[in-house]
Amino acid sequence: MYGDGQKYIWGVVTPRNLIAAWRATELIRHFDAVGYETLRIVYNAGIRYPGDEEVRSCVDQAKTKISPKLYGDIMAITVPEKVIRAILDNQGDEFAPNLWPITDEVRAGTVEWRQEFADAGVKHPDEVDAEYRAQQKTIAKFEGELLSYAKSRGLDRDCNGMKYVEVAILAIAETGKDRFRSNLITVALAGVLGERSIALFSMSTLRIAPYADKEEHVEKYMDKVREEALANSVNWVINNPDYYNGWTEHLFRRSNLIKNHEEVKEMLTRLLMEHCSLEVKATTAKTLKT
Repeated sequence: MYGDGQKYIWGVVTPRNLIAAWRATELIRHFDAVGYETLRIVYNAGIRYPGDEEVRSCVDQAKTKISPKLYGDIMAITVPEKVIRAILDNQGDEFAPNLWPITDEVRAGTVEWRQEFADAGVKHPDEVDAEYRAQQKTIAKFEGELLSYAKSRGLDRDCNGMKYVEVAILAIAETGKDRFRSNLITVALAGVLGERSIALFSMSTLRIAPYADKEEHVEKYMDKVREEALANSVNWVINNPDYYNGWTEHLFRRSNLIKNHEEVKEMLTRLLMEHCSLEVKATTAKTLKT
C-alpha cells in the first residue's frame, strides 16, 4: 500500500515457517469472512511461541474470531508428516523452510523427536535451552549499555531491532575480541552491525528498502546505512558518561582513551572491517528465543 508514499507489508512474505502456514489453513476455515489482514493474522497466530507484540496480537485476534478453546484445540493437533517432509526435503531451496519450528513443536508435544531431525540440523529443545542460557549470560554483561543504546535510538529495549544488536554482540563474543575492549565500544559496534543487518534483510528478503531492485544502487544504499549507523553509535559513545568515567579501569585499552568524535568514528570503522564477516550471521541467525 502506498497511499501516503510509504511502503507497508501486510500478510505473509516468504513464509518459511511451514508449520505456521499449515496451521493457518486450519485456523482460517473457522473464520466467518476473509478480510484484508486475515492471512497475516492466521499465519502469525499459527506460530507456536509468539514473541513480539504484533504476533501476540494476532493470537488474540484469532482467539476472538474462533474462540480460545477452538484455537487451543487447533494448536494441539499433531503436525502432519507431510508438513515435516516438506520442511526436511526442501532444505536445498534458496529460501529453505525454517527448521526451528520443529524444535518448538517437539517441545509442545505435537511432534515426536527422532534421529532424522538431528541429522538434518534440527536442535533438540534441551540443546536450545542450554544455548539460550549461555547467550543470556553473555547478553546480561552488556545490559546497562544496551538499555542506554536503545534509549538513544528511541527504541524499546525488547524490540526486534535490539534483537539484531544482541545477535551481533553474541557473534562478536564468539570471536573473543570483546574481551579486549570496553562494553561501551562492543555495543556501539554491535549497533552498527545490527542496523546494517536489518538493511540487508530488508533488501534480500522483504525487498522493501530503497533501490532493492537495482543492483547498481545497492552498494550506495548500504554505504548510506553504514554512515548513518556509525554516526548514531559515535554520538551515543561520546555522549555517554561511562565513556569518560571508566577510563581509569581500563587504562591501557585504546577504546577508553579516545578523546573526540573523529577518532571514535575511525576506531569503529576499523573494527567494522575486522568484523565485516559477522554481518551475515547477525542477519540470518535465529539465535535468541522470540
